[in-house]
Amino acid sequence: MMTEPYAPVIDESERIILDYVHKCSSPYFFSKPENDELNAVHAEIRRGIEAAEETVTLDLPLSLIYQAEECLKDKGWTLEEALNLFLFWYQKCPEAVQRWKASHSIIAGQEVGQ
Repeated sequence: MMTEPYAPVIDESERIILDYVHKCSSPYFFSKPENDELNAVHAEIRRGIEAAEETVTLDLPLSLIYQAEECLKDKGWTLEEALNLFLFWYQKCPEAVQRWKASHSIIAGQEVGQ
């Protein structure tokens, strides 16, 4: 008897985020005016963070954290929320990531010519 290949179960919250990131060809999520779809994604990400059972610590330069928080606060997002959205896009949309990297001449994390 053959078994079906493993397919992760996607809940409604993840579906809302997935539908949004699949429409994004770049990580410039906040370049468009605020819209209902992005607001729904934000709410789902916030719920996911609140329900999270694990915490991860990232070592980042304090100046980078402050700069990012300053950029995001006018949009009503925290650095943690924006990072969640970016990582979701990066993981779930590899073709878009590759196209974006190619359009910016980014190879293995370095811009060409550096």
